[in-house]
Amino acid sequence: MMPNRMIRDSVLRSETFAVLTAYERDLFIRLWLIADDHGCFNAGRKTLRPDCFPIETSEGTVRGPQVEAWLTWIERTGALGLYEVDGHRYGVLVNWRKHQRVRDSKPKHPLPPDGVFEAAKGREESLTTYLRQPAATCREWRRFAASGGNLRPSRSRSRSRKRSRNPEAVAVSEAVSEAVAVAGPNVAEPAATPPRTEIARLTDLFRALPGVKATPGDGGTIAGLVRRYGVVVVETKLREADVEIGAAENPRQYLAGACRRYRPPVTVQGRAEEIGVRLDRMRAEGRLP
Repeated sequence: MMPNRMIRDSVLRSETFAVLTAYERDLFIRLWLIADDHGCFNAGRKTLRPDCFPIETSEGTVRGPQVEAWLTWIERTGALGLYEVDGHRYGVLVNWRKHQRVRDSKPKHPLPPDGVFEAAKGREESLTTYLRQPAATCREWRRFAASGGNLRPSRSRSRSRKRSRNPEAVAVSEAVSEAVAVAGPNVAEPAATPPRTEIARLTDLFRALPGVKATPGDGGTIAGLVRRYGVVVVETKLREADVEIGAAENPRQYLAGACRRYRPPVTVQGRAEEIGVRLDRMRAEGRLP
């Protein structure tokens, strides 16, 4: 029987907790309940799910890939660190000593090696630094973390409009918005016959996602998505939603839905005629000098 654990109300104001989904928060709290008196727990792929979700495991309502995906996102926040000892995977809750009463007892699991806490603190500082930026949100941080740190928070629409006081610039912006609304979200039509090398590369990328089991029809599935949405869209969703795709009940269907909902950024290139027509109409209406 594990000792009682304390969950403080400071978790409600924690940025680490805020960026997690409801399922990830549930797992995070359960990890505090199964950890030993030193904040360590058995993170083995065959033992973590039954330890944290005994009833759900017996009923089959929680799957192993789902738990792995949730654990991956918790680790990305820096709230815990994963390590291996003698081929077995373990985890440690980084802020254990800050929130729990440390007992003078023998640890039930091997203690983490040097560097685990430092690496976790580095991830937590990266999260905090990102959310301190203007217009940064928890949702954008997840895209930032999934991309490997290659994205930056976008400016909010109200902020950019407030800065632009030039009436002609505002008019051009409105004309661009009208042109985009008429032309639709797609910038360019996908290629009718995508190269086989690209299909093979994206197929390997899809099969490498955690939780995805390779099937003979993966190449055809990826080829169909590329023909319909383009290489850029498919690759973008594979890299942005890698954990979510692997945790989905049907990863191929999830990827198809993600590509269908994708809305790429639209530029002025290719919309010159539409913009010109709308500018002329705005001048005729007296909205421009």
